[in-house]
Amino acid sequence: MEIVGNIMDADDIVLSTRKRGDTDIQVGTFKFMTTKPTSVIEVGLSEDQVKANMHVELKALVGGRITLQLEYVDSAYAGAQGQHKQFNGFRLFALPNNAKKA
Repeated sequence: MEIVGNIMDADDIVLSTRKRGDTDIQVGTFKFMTTKPTSVIEVGLSEDQVKANMHVELKALVGGRITLQLEYVDSAYAGAQGQHKQFNGFRLFALPNNAKKA
């Protein structure tokens, strides 16, 4: 889905390290303030998106009104020791037209 909003501050874009088996991977999240209706949602960045420096592209768009393509993900799986893991929320799908200004 395409959604219009703002990233209000560069500090709202956060990278974190997670374990995948024996390997550390880096993922990210950012807070996105939507318009009509106004709401703040947290959007995830995948390992591939962090490797592709999308977090840097997003920092260049802070403060401006932009249109992003997001996907809603609802998944569950068994972790390394068989523990239940669950994720639901929004993930960045794409920066349409090189993050066009809305």
